[in-house]
Amino acid sequence: MIIQNNKGNVLFIILIAVALFAALSYVVSSSFRGGTSGITDEKARVAAGELLRKMDEISQGFHFLWTQRECSMDDISFQHPATAPHDCDIFHPDGASISYPDNLLDYQDNPQSLAGVFRFVNPAYWVSGAQAPNYYVVGLGTTAQELMMRLLYVKKEICENINKLVNPEITVMPSVPETATSPATTGNDPLEAELAGKRKGCRKMFHATLGEAHQAFFVIQEF
Repeated sequence: MIIQNNKGNVLFIILIAVALFAALSYVVSSSFRGGTSGITDEKARVAAGELLRKMDEISQGFHFLWTQRECSMDDISFQHPATAPHDCDIFHPDGASISYPDNLLDYQDNPQSLAGVFRFVNPAYWVSGAQAPNYYVVGLGTTAQELMMRLLYVKKEICENINKLVNPEITVMPSVPETATSPATTGNDPLEAELAGKRKGCRKMFHATLGEAHQAFFVIQEF
């Protein structure tokens, strides 16, 4: 009886080992099949939600300074790190006290420039906006430039999931034509028809040296 039990135990262990090996082989093969992606759809969906929340926090900080603290448009500062005076600084404890995200690189791919930083486009050219005096979204307010933030070189999968979350009716990624002048800053002026009336979303652009790239935008205030 003891010998039979040992044989049974050995057979059971072998079966478990075979099952584990099969599972491991499936995981490895799956990872190779999706190797070019670099990020799973689930992780991309979570990252898209996180990035949108970070942008929304900054937007809320702006509206707090504008409506509650009554800072003027010219006084509100998006500088990071903040520069004195601080009462109307988005990213300073004495202002809106919004924490500047320190992990923006996690959302980007191959960012040779503007790595880990938001770009803010606004009528007064507060931060990095001088190259985009007419950057606006069709169907929002007037044809004046919107106050918006953008993150360039967003990972493709995250960009796709941003549109799935906020613009589910968009099934094809809006794209800036390769012939556009300075697509990273002005792109199609205004934003593509697919994004008309959208306060947030993502689109594809073509960069002369980096090739295909993606950018997320979030309108803070329309004019």
